[in-house]
Amino acid sequence: MRLPVVALGGRELKKQKPLLVGTDVRNLQQLLKRLGFFKTRIDGVFGDDTRHAVIQFQKVLGAKPSGIVDNALFNILHELEQGGAGKWLTIQKDFCHTGYSPVPVPFNLKVAGAKRIPGIIGFNSYTDILIAVARNGVWALDLKNFGILWQNRDLSPTAEASVMGSHIVVPSGNLVILDLYSGKIMKTVDAENITGSAVAGEGVIVAADGGSMQAFDERGNKLWQYKTGGVLCSPPVLAYDLIYFASSDHYFYCLDRKGIPYWKTKTVDVISNPPSVWDGKVFAISRDAWFYAVNPLTGDIIWKKKFSDEEFIAPAFHRDFMLAVDARGTLLALSPQRAEIKWIKEFKVPPTTSPLLCPKTAFIGTENGLAALDLLTGKYTFHLEGKKITALIQTRFDIVAATEDEIAVLSPDF
Repeated sequence: MRLPVVALGGRELKKQKPLLVGTDVRNLQQLLKRLGFFKTRIDGVFGDDTRHAVIQFQKVLGAKPSGIVDNALFNILHELEQGGAGKWLTIQKDFCHTGYSPVPVPFNLKVAGAKRIPGIIGFNSYTDILIAVARNGVWALDLKNFGILWQNRDLSPTAEASVMGSHIVVPSGNLVILDLYSGKIMKTVDAENITGSAVAGEGVIVAADGGSMQAFDERGNKLWQYKTGGVLCSPPVLAYDLIYFASSDHYFYCLDRKGIPYWKTKTVDVISNPPSVWDGKVFAISRDAWFYAVNPLTGDIIWKKKFSDEEFIAPAFHRDFMLAVDARGTLLALSPQRAEIKWIKEFKVPPTTSPLLCPKTAFIGTENGLAALDLLTGKYTFHLEGKKITALIQTRFDIVAATEDEIAVLSPDF
């Protein structure tokens, strides 16, 4: 059936007589299907199935379950669409390493499933597929039923993976490229020992042993190599068609996509975690706990501050603040504009993962389980208490966490 062309958000959507029909309804159904709410065939007709899916979606949001898609709900849907709902391409979601998802996950969760796969070091997801990277191989699981789609134990990953189109890029001594849907090895790139996560853009960019940044095309041909003055580089991030990373030579670097230096900025100490790009700035934290905000085009330091002597893990970002966690479990929320402290919270449990931020909730893996913090009330709790969390990801409205022995799915507890 040829559908009338209507922009999503161009009219209020609800069940009525005659039934609403159009491309806006079809787009709504597609998004709700990706989020796991719409279970039937996409037809562009706002009937009972679509109304039921909208109601379930509103319940998860904590909104009145009216079944009506109004302007407020359209704004949320637009943000989800812009944020790449269902796609977690790097260890910190995207190639800017923000750790932020616009998809809300409630504070109260329950264990909805588990799969025994030990040694997990990182997750990725792409629509209905969860990628689990372990020390002894890579697994793909179906997020609809948590069944194993495929596994590949012919490699020994050394760092987290990235998703590049229909491929998974896995550091494993060399660089191994897997088919996303079958797990078959498509290409092994003869790169130097890779010390950081591969970042995929137009080809692959990796931090390699010896303090160099290297780029390869999709066929595995080396495009260029840039050598720093250090022996180690942080994993790179991509934004504004530029590449940002730091080196153990105490410099913060920016290269263009051809590997040509754009700028470099001196830092007090080594930056080993990947930088992040948010709100028109590049952020990084050095090992001696100096926070940096840098102009992404010039390398000029916008602000530099130190708040404690404890080492911090890589931060995550929210619409209102950046969240950093130190080695003792102290949470520090800062304004990205001027590094003003907005609030401080103490878990007093060492973190094991970078934070994951949703609109109303923060999740952090710790030595004592998964910490969940309600950003509105300040209340926090621990899920999977007593278990060390080794990796964390959001999939649809669930949180998937890895302990030392298994993968657990935590779903909203209504």
